[in-house]
Amino acid sequence: MTGSGGARVALSGFGSPERYRFVAALIGAVLLFVLLKAAEPRTDVWFEPANRLTTDLAAGLLRASGLEVERSGTVLSHAGGHGVYIYYLCTPWPLALVMLLGLAALPGRPTPKLVAAGAGVAALVALNQLRLVSLFWVGVRAPDLYRFAHHWIGEPVMLLGVGVVWVLWLRHRPRPETKT
Repeated sequence: MTGSGGARVALSGFGSPERYRFVAALIGAVLLFVLLKAAEPRTDVWFEPANRLTTDLAAGLLRASGLEVERSGTVLSHAGGHGVYIYYLCTPWPLALVMLLGLAALPGRPTPKLVAAGAGVAALVALNQLRLVSLFWVGVRAPDLYRFAHHWIGEPVMLLGVGVVWVLWLRHRPRPETKT
């Protein structure tokens, strides 16, 4: 489809109550991030298991790719001097919470939403691991590009991942049956 017709088709059945619920979820997502940032450094304590899991997965993938990496807590380092500290915003979980809020606010039955939520979280975890491994490789091989890659490629890719999950849900969610 061309033009805005595709958006109209995707948003069909997205009437006033659903629209308000969706806007409320987006406001909730923004408030969630504000609260997480305001609660630092406690936020890292709350997300410590997620930080460690993310670090473990990234270390395993980096080693499997042939890169020597040392792990100490939630810090990954390379003998060449590059190192990263993985904290809660390096994990997929804050964005997964935003995605789950959005899915909960969108119209649809619970079972397909749960399937979409599971697939969406799995996709965000995989995308985040790809991001972390790629950024670590950049830091080792081209340290001058690391900051740019992290802020201008890595972070937007994760936000785009959440957007893709929402758009896919809007386009492929089961439509309510129409009464004749």
